[in-house]
Amino acid sequence: MKRALQPESLGRLYRDFAAQNPKWNEIPSSTGNVYAWDAKSTYIQEPPFFENFSLKPGAIAAITGARRSASLATQSRPTTSRRPEPSRKPRPARAVAVKSSR
Repeated sequence: MKRALQPESLGRLYRDFAAQNPKWNEIPSSTGNVYAWDAKSTYIQEPPFFENFSLKPGAIAAITGARRSASLATQSRPTTSRRPEPSRKPRPARAVAVKSSR
């Protein structure tokens, strides 16, 4: 197993994958830099965050109405949340010497 997972072994096995597996090349697929989404597909759909996606960055605008999603504390600024008590093991009972009143 150790030898099979070496980069050299994987490179040798998969270097010419398409030539070694002609059936692989017969699978119909789209070509190009962008996947051609099929709107009728019930198997895979284009994620909504790809709609109107551009490789050029948009204009920088002011952020309004935002709220923080987390408030993280550092040692210099302790948190106000309660922390669970650490688990404590019960102490063994001690023998106590008692003087007799007789």
